[in-house]
Amino acid sequence: GMFQVSPEIRSRLKFQSHNLFHAWPGTDRFDLILVRNVLIYFKGPDQEKVVANAVSTLTKEGALIIGESESLTHIKTDLKAEEPLIYRFADQLASIGKAS
Repeated sequence: GMFQVSPEIRSRLKFQSHNLFHAWPGTDRFDLILVRNVLIYFKGPDQEKVVANAVSTLTKEGALIIGESESLTHIKTDLKAEEPLIYRFADQLASIGKAS
């Protein structure tokens, strides 16, 4: 089946191509960043760079979602797992009672 995003939601979304090794070129911050099945194609230092660039554009309440074959356990980041594939800033997890 085919899905279509309603105009009200579409007006709040941003779809763009971006080189993940470069910092985001604007001042936009995002509530949700999906990098599902992206990190598996990079080695350690490159994974860290991609994650750091994504984290730098997340809002304080934002979430980074990765793929089932991926993990951030070996990457230095301010994000902590909320669920196995969903990462948020540690202070946000504490405020919703999910800090470990």
